[in-house]
Amino acid sequence: ILGDRRFVIRLHGGAKPAGARRAAALGEKGWAKAVKLAPELRAAVPAAVRPALPAIFDGKQKLLAVPHLGLFPDPAMGPARLDVIWRPANPLTAAGFSVA
Repeated sequence: ILGDRRFVIRLHGGAKPAGARRAAALGEKGWAKAVKLAPELRAAVPAAVRPALPAIFDGKQKLLAVPHLGLFPDPAMGPARLDVIWRPANPLTAAGFSVA
């Protein structure tokens, strides 16, 4: 699933949620949906980060997953079934790095 050109989300292991899927920034509306499903997130996630988190929505804007928060309201999108890879369309550098 390609979304807003920051992340690539790969479904595997037979993950096939019904209908169209779209990756996008969580945004304010998505955050409100996430907190409704898991109120404990409000205290755990800094306000500046919330709207930028990658999320997966269906064609009707239903929140299917917020992988970085471990939130998977749609059982077909469970954590064992997808990978989220940071792959911006225009990276600041082509050089890689490792963290020791």
